[in-house]
Amino acid sequence: MDTSNLSKRRRQWYVQLKVPASLVDIVGCRSLTRSLKTPDVDEAVRKKHAVLAEFHRILDAARVVIKTEGITSGHPVDKLAAQARLLLKQVHEGGNCW
Repeated sequence: MDTSNLSKRRRQWYVQLKVPASLVDIVGCRSLTRSLKTPDVDEAVRKKHAVLAEFHRILDAARVVIKTEGITSGHPVDKLAAQARLLLKQVHEGGNCW
């Protein structure tokens, strides 16, 4: 049983994915985490794949924003604008925000 990317807190399983350092400023956090709302490890292992796929879509969208916007500076305004574009892209694609 592959429990990678899973952690247990307060009798519930969570899935967690580390955000690459190059995307932390845009995504706004060092890792993406979501509760799987189950105490059962077998169910958690089954559910984690869909959540990880969603997390990877978020990271891919952040990469697209960086490429299309050409963000190279660490200026807070540039980072904030990129975060807003990432959020807007997620909303238009019908995805959930983390």
